[in-house]
Amino acid sequence: MAYQKIPLTSDPNQEFSVTLEIDGVNRTLKFNLSWNYIGGYWVMRITDPATDEIIIDSVPLVAGSVGSDELNILHQHEYLGIGKAYIVPTKDTLEYDHPTDENLGTDFVLVWEG
Repeated sequence: MAYQKIPLTSDPNQEFSVTLEIDGVNRTLKFNLSWNYIGGYWVMRITDPATDEIIIDSVPLVAGSVGSDELNILHQHEYLGIGKAYIVPTKDTLEYDHPTDENLGTDFVLVWEG
């Protein structure tokens, strides 16, 4: 399995495409990340850039519990065959268990397992 870091920033609305190795095959996915001002968390949408078909929508970017299936934020969507994704804290002591509107891409990174 290959682990890849997805480049993120704390811009409130992001859209970008990334080519990931998933099951040994390169696959390009388009990501849309937006900050939910009312809820105080990030949500992610993944689409197929060739068709603009939504593959998965409204995935909250929260860190899960180590040693459980909850660590993989795509656990419920394994049937899609797009790999696993993890929100990983880069510091030991953080105020929140999820990225804020100021620390996505620095204190928390998105790691993909293909």
